Amino acid sequence: MSRKSNNEQKESLLGVNEEKLNHENGNMSMGDYSLMNIKEPTKMVSVQEIPGKRSTRDLSSSLQSSGETKNVGGNATMTASVINLTKTILGGGVLGLPYALSKSGYALGIVLFVTFALLSSIGLHLLMSSARMVPNSTFNSLSKLTVPKAKKLVDFAVILKSFGAATSYLVIVGDLMPDVMHEWIPSDNSSANDTFGNRRFWISVFTITFVIPFVRFREMERLKSISAAALLCFVYVLIVVVVYASVSSLNPCKNNAEHCKGSVDPFPIKSFDFFKVLPIYIFGFTCHHNACSITNELSNNTMQRLNTINVCSISIAMISYACIAYCAYFTFGSEVESDILSNYTKSWAVLMVRIVLAISLAWSFPLQCHPARQCIASLLFEKSIEELNNKIFYVITYAFTLSAFALSMAVDNLSVVLAFVGSTGSVALSYVVPGIFFYFLHKDQPNFPMKHVALAMIILGCLITPFAVVIECL
Repeated sequence: MSRKSNNEQKESLLGVNEEKLNHENGNMSMGDYSLMNIKEPTKMVSVQEIPGKRSTRDLSSSLQSSGETKNVGGNATMTASVINLTKTILGGGVLGLPYALSKSGYALGIVLFVTFALLSSIGLHLLMSSARMVPNSTFNSLSKLTVPKAKKLVDFAVILKSFGAATSYLVIVGDLMPDVMHEWIPSDNSSANDTFGNRRFWISVFTITFVIPFVRFREMERLKSISAAALLCFVYVLIVVVVYASVSSLNPCKNNAEHCKGSVDPFPIKSFDFFKVLPIYIFGFTCHHNACSITNELSNNTMQRLNTINVCSISIAMISYACIAYCAYFTFGSEVESDILSNYTKSWAVLMVRIVLAISLAWSFPLQCHPARQCIASLLFEKSIEELNNKIFYVITYAFTLSAFALSMAVDNLSVVLAFVGSTGSVALSYVVPGIFFYFLHKDQPNFPMKHVALAMIILGCLITPFAVVIECL
């Protein structure tokens, strides 16, 4: 085959769309690459028949027999995608963000919110852009194209991160509900208190009622209703926190104390405390394990539509986080505790916060099960979850669910384990893995600025991971 023919094949399969990028002269500035304007520079490839490590040069010849295959998306709407991705972001981390803000100061805090939201959005863009290149993309299929020797490690990282988050949701449910019951049930009714004040009772009730009926869905798009309901629960939490911060006649202090507000500072008072809470900001925006599913299921999944979902979801989460964190901080100042609900009085409104937050977290469980199930299928069977029959699908689904349930019943404090998982898994999935996928899929394309952004994300993630682990261990 002639050199000209080879070049034409490479350009048709993996080349840059010069007209779309307006990049003929190699003089495009980084400012032209805003997330809302970046268009996908490469066409799609198939990895169905690629068993081992290949360079992007090798892929062109490997795919000649099967032809070009595109990830054309599914039937999900943009609204459903934004709802599911936003709910993936908004989780139990909201309870710790006011504490993180109290250690970083209100002036520096807004910089951290914007910085880590932007970094998370860049990671999502890189991952979604890579996922569009592969039909029915998974972390495993993308790993085969980029780092095949590490494909099992990537799958394991997703499983570990998702399992840790799902288990923590049930643990938090077990912490929230007994406090509500102790306030509502008379103290002299010991039998009722023993039953309804038991954390295991409520973990069981919420797992049966809010988790098991919904983890069975194969498509994430079918979770849009419970994700929307969970977001409404989150809106109630936001309203209560804002009202207590703005209405002076309401006493937010626990035990009806007259004064419970500490100092409010613009910058950190103690450097060590500041560095220790930085991972909380990072973990708060982790949602990348569902990026492939969002890409696969979105109808007409152009890069512009995916970027819109990305920016909308991250922006909604950042605004919600900032409102809750700042209102709680200005309410309690330096007296903010690591779990913000511990600061508030046991009024009916705050007790309802505990209930709706527990429901919201339980409905977030299926969003963690979805990517974990996909990676378990890849790890055990070298297949996507869509290729497995119903029997194996349900075995994987309920094995994951019951394992998380059993662990949450057995222990009531996963803080050390979850901190380690978050320090490693969250950073890897948010920064390192998206950067690796994007960089290696575009490594043969010179003068492409986003490739250098991907490399910077890899380096940043590799620097943050040991820092976060050390900080959590101190």
